[in-house]
Amino acid sequence: MYKFAQEIKTGKYIDSQDITLNEYLDEWFDDYKGNIAPSTQDYYRIIINSHLKPYFKGIKLESLTPLHIKKYIRYKLDSGRLDNKSGGLSKKSTRRHYVVLNNALKYAVKWQLLEDNPAKIIDAPIPEKPEIQALTQEQLEKLLEAAEGVMHDVIYLAAYTGMRRGEIFGLRWKDIDFNDGRIQVRQAVSEIRGKGLVYRKPKTSGSIRPIEIDEDIINLLKKRRKTQKEFKMKLRDVYSNEKNLVFTWKDGKAYKPRYATRQFNKIAESVGLEEFRLHDLRHTHATLMLKANVHPKIVQERLGHNSISQTLDTYSHVIPSMQKEALKKMRNRMK
Repeated sequence: MYKFAQEIKTGKYIDSQDITLNEYLDEWFDDYKGNIAPSTQDYYRIIINSHLKPYFKGIKLESLTPLHIKKYIRYKLDSGRLDNKSGGLSKKSTRRHYVVLNNALKYAVKWQLLEDNPAKIIDAPIPEKPEIQALTQEQLEKLLEAAEGVMHDVIYLAAYTGMRRGEIFGLRWKDIDFNDGRIQVRQAVSEIRGKGLVYRKPKTSGSIRPIEIDEDIINLLKKRRKTQKEFKMKLRDVYSNEKNLVFTWKDGKAYKPRYATRQFNKIAESVGLEEFRLHDLRHTHATLMLKANVHPKIVQERLGHNSISQTLDTYSHVIPSMQKEALKKMRNRMK
């Protein structure tokens, strides 16, 4: 039971007629934040403090109406940016604001501070489905040729395992089975404002998964382990890799995930592939596997999607070519 809910039950909390929406949001978030990942806490906090509270300042929780929320969404879409640039927020960002507010108001009903949730009848903005970009095999090889050291290995691992950036930089040596050729994804790292690097379990149960790796990846990782041991011997007095991470600086200190993003962008730009992002390597892995007629269920498991429908929906652009190949095989078999 949440502390806030207990205060309401025992009558210690302020009467709902007197509480403002901003006061309620502060109390709700203080109780609710334990349910969400640190990175999610960070953007919830930004949404509440930088967007919701300034707009709804002075409005009583009990006086909040669907029209208030509808106007807020329209304002954010039209002119809701906070970086001194004109224009509004994207539908995706504005939808996140709605999700936070709607979630908070659901608890207000649950705790009997409101009779009904004024957000439930509001249609949240529906973001455009992002276009999935995947490198061809030739483009990937071009990128790898331009990359060196750690970034070569990061790019290779992302493209041939489908691991996320945070999963790669959270990878530990104990998560690798060299004998059976398998990586166990058990943790990810993210950088949280005010907290630095935070290591945690992946955000969904499906993300905790085994990934089979081939001899090329095994050799790459063994080479990285050998290099790391050499630096440990050379820098014995200053070397420190307490978390036993696979990817570290020479002195054993952990990389910040955004370092990889910046370096990838530089490498991609140097070979004329600046339209691609680091995350597109994950899409590349999935697309290349599907085009190679690997069963979507296997692709789902490697990516850590919660369901095969998520995989098929995300990579629906690959399906038409798969259908043509399947039809061709069927006709050949019938002949």
